[in-house]
Amino acid sequence: MKKLTHINFFQLCLLFLLGFVFTIPTEIFAQNKQTYALPAKDELYPKITLVLSGGGARGVSQIGVLKALEKHNIKIHSITGTSIGAIIGGLYATGNTADELMDLIVEYDWNRIVALKESGNRSDLFFDQKELYDRKLITMKFNKFRFTPPQAINSGSGFDSFIQSMIWSSPYMPTTNFDSLKYPLRIIATDLAAGKSISLKSGNLARAIKASATIPLRFPAVRIDSMILVDGGILANIPVKSAFEFNPDLIIAVDASSPLLESFDLVNPWNIADQAISTAMKKISDDEILLADFILSPKLDAKSNVDFTDLEITAELGYDAAMDSIQSIISKIEQIKSAKLDSLEKSLFGNLSEAKIRLKGFDAEDSQLIVSQNDDQLRNLRNALYVMYNQESFAQYKSFAVNINGNEVEITAEKYPEINVIQVIVNPGYLSIADTLSLLLGEKFIGQGFDNEMKYQIVKHASELMNKLNFPMSKIINFSMINNILMIECNLGIVDDIVITGNKQTASYLIDRDLEFQKGELVTPGNIIESSENLLFNNLFEDVDIYPSIDKHCNMHMNVHVRESGTQTISIGGRVDNERNAQVGLDLLQDNIWNTGAGFLIRFAVANSFLVTELSITNPRFFRTNLTTSFIAYYNRTDRNSFVPKQVNQPNRFSNIRTRDMVEEDYGLSALIGTQLERQGRLYIQMRYEKQRFYKMSQDIPDFYTISTIKFGTVFDNRKSFDFPTEGRVIDVSLETNLLPDTEAVAFSKALFSYSANRSIANHTINTTLTFGVADITVPYPEFYSLGGEDSFFGMFEDEERGRQLFRGSLAYRYLMPFQVFYDTYLTFRYDFGSTWLIPEDVKFSSFKHGVGSTIALDSPLGPLKFSIGRSFFFRKSPDRVFWGDTHFYFSLGMRVI
Repeated sequence: MKKLTHINFFQLCLLFLLGFVFTIPTEIFAQNKQTYALPAKDELYPKITLVLSGGGARGVSQIGVLKALEKHNIKIHSITGTSIGAIIGGLYATGNTADELMDLIVEYDWNRIVALKESGNRSDLFFDQKELYDRKLITMKFNKFRFTPPQAINSGSGFDSFIQSMIWSSPYMPTTNFDSLKYPLRIIATDLAAGKSISLKSGNLARAIKASATIPLRFPAVRIDSMILVDGGILANIPVKSAFEFNPDLIIAVDASSPLLESFDLVNPWNIADQAISTAMKKISDDEILLADFILSPKLDAKSNVDFTDLEITAELGYDAAMDSIQSIISKIEQIKSAKLDSLEKSLFGNLSEAKIRLKGFDAEDSQLIVSQNDDQLRNLRNALYVMYNQESFAQYKSFAVNINGNEVEITAEKYPEINVIQVIVNPGYLSIADTLSLLLGEKFIGQGFDNEMKYQIVKHASELMNKLNFPMSKIINFSMINNILMIECNLGIVDDIVITGNKQTASYLIDRDLEFQKGELVTPGNIIESSENLLFNNLFEDVDIYPSIDKHCNMHMNVHVRESGTQTISIGGRVDNERNAQVGLDLLQDNIWNTGAGFLIRFAVANSFLVTELSITNPRFFRTNLTTSFIAYYNRTDRNSFVPKQVNQPNRFSNIRTRDMVEEDYGLSALIGTQLERQGRLYIQMRYEKQRFYKMSQDIPDFYTISTIKFGTVFDNRKSFDFPTEGRVIDVSLETNLLPDTEAVAFSKALFSYSANRSIANHTINTTLTFGVADITVPYPEFYSLGGEDSFFGMFEDEERGRQLFRGSLAYRYLMPFQVFYDTYLTFRYDFGSTWLIPEDVKFSSFKHGVGSTIALDSPLGPLKFSIGRSFFFRKSPDRVFWGDTHFYFSLGMRVI
């Protein structure tokens, strides 16, 4: 204690001051030292949003714009599009290049879009459904006996299939977030329920694109939640306002919209109506387009928005329009970059009067570019930012940081990590696929820096590899880099779960059984499209939406949403031809009886020469099996013609006189059980119990006699079109014989083989047909085979020849004309040969008849319109001579009702 008393006041103050100094926070002495993380090189590049307009076929010019931007390495940040612009923008945002996009657009048959006629795929129907489909002209749907008016002329299934096949096969196979695509995307549609333009940024991308391009009345409106969506061009044909969602630095808008019609075109009501709508659209577009920084207007002159010819030339016009402005766009980009760099430079170094530069993490060559330009270090420092953000060699750096301590400035660079190992992780059970991908990706990308461009290249290459390995729906979920090991998490497109929604009345198994994918299986774009078409053709749903989503655990869920339609259908068919005059058919169908998928049908068909009535219950599939059943009760009456030779004066001519004097009647029951051969045909057993009679109109009407038969057969038909098939085959093989040992029944046996095939190259189609039938001597007249008519044998009346033995062959060439006479126009030449005989002993090649003829046909909305001319002939010996029949003219319009 005494020692403390000797410490004077000055010593106490010194001790206190030292203690205070050592307890002051170090930040006070370092307040002049500052650290800044600089923005990434991509962040300093202007955010450019590309606005793609509507315009139908004119909009293909926008692909040329994309190509020009690619050529000059102008980097798009985001895209917004409407109508055709939504199609092009969506396909580009999912990773396709401009050249790839051009190939996709050119290969598609755009006539299917502009055609008024339904373009559904007939081959997706079961055989019973094909028969109904082939004879309907007008269809009316009812829900609980209340009429449901059709929403459009065409279902748009072909267009929907095109969009889905392209979207689901793209490198950036979309999930439900449009910001996760290569380029963030907004799809513009018009919501009829709210009366406003809608910007779609999530959901099923294929469906959103379809909504944006849905032409009202031509295609049904697309329903998403409470929205009823149609063509986005109605309220936003050049959707510049939606681009501001991305907060862009620069907006480039492409205007491919159609100009207003000239006054001399305004002479018909539909042009006037179109002009009224176009005028309102133009007023909105003119106001909106002024918000863009650049407006690119391809010089498309008077090209129609439905003229999908010469698309390569259309794209070139877009390329030219972009090239006209490309230097101005580049200058604007550089101006924005310079402004950003100036602002960054002033905020960092504006208060420095001198500087000492130290560099860390840069390659020696890059360091020289920064510091050796001038002895003035402060000037070098201010130029450093411009070098770092503009020189190509600096693209290898992931980030920059600046440390300022007084007049000492340290600039630190961090390179993108180099890929030393690539390890791919996929679904359990596919280890070999993971190893293969790891190896192939490693061969291409190991040793390179993992930047954003490299990430895109990996996604693109992995997508190509997965397509080759038959995993087209695979998707890279996540990238992670740990110690230069690149981990890639990928879902191969394996279905983890199926979620079915919207079926309020329809049993879920009726939906699930028609899906072409199941839980634990691989899904493909074809599976999705086929599943949609299967469900739509079931006649139970008016809308089907199938799309994948991936959860946070990388599991793929297949979402199946249906919107039920009415289960009652009235189908009306009609035909006019020179043989049977006017004909009308009526089908009354109740679908999904007792929630089993079965249908109850009442059928009528009538003309002045026939009457067909039928009651049937048919189930295309029995529960989840491929078994099919059909039970039919029927009554038919047909007036037949008889033919007798007519005396002619010329020795090498023949002719027949036609007289309608025969009547056939039958009624009975039929039961069929079989198995479906996918959706192309069926293998079946059919039992028939029937009462028949036939008689001359001038004679007394006889009593009915009985037939009771069992028939074993198979039928196959995979034609996509009944009237003008370009591909597909028809095979019909059957054997029918007596069933019951009933002494009152007429016993007989008959067999039939028929084969027809279509092969096409471009617009040229060749059809070959071969048919032969045999029967025993006891076969009654109503069971005879027939030959003759416009579609059977040129140069003969319909059913001019009838017999128990039949042979017919034909070779036809059909050409789709390069021009249209209002509708698709076809020219056909056909050669027929064959005959019928009563007994096998009469069958001889020398008795064959031959027919040649030609047809001009139009594929009209009312059914095929055909004009044909044909003539038959046969050969005789002793003396050798060719006998010619009369020239026959044929006419028909409509669908066959029987």
